[in-house]
Amino acid sequence: MKKVENNDIYGETIGGLEHLSGLPLAEGTPCSIRYGEDSLTIEGGGSSFTLNYSSITDMDTKTKEDVERQYVSSAGGAVAGALLFGPIGAYMGGRTKEKKRKKISNFFVITYKRNEEIKSILFSVQPIALM
Repeated sequence: MKKVENNDIYGETIGGLEHLSGLPLAEGTPCSIRYGEDSLTIEGGGSSFTLNYSSITDMDTKTKEDVERQYVSSAGGAVAGALLFGPIGAYMGGRTKEKKRKKISNFFVITYKRNEEIKSILFSVQPIALM
């Protein structure tokens, strides 16, 4: 049986994961992964799943960046523009402005072999929002 090379992680648990696909769990189910001596144990939704290290072909994190666009109207800008420059100033100050927000989605993927077929389990990790 294959074992983890770094035995300092035995008994360690990774939390903060949400199941997306690959297990008989609902999407979004909170999960945790515990490292054992010769296997991983995935727990979530009251169920427990074990994967031997010998069947795991890869464990990796993936990132997907999304740019969200928000349109913001400035009521304060309209009032200030009206006071300074009249109706044209109100129009210019109150225009809808585009504001970009970058959202990074993080995923944890476990790829394993079962009955000579490659399968994967996909988890979402808490996203990071940057301004």
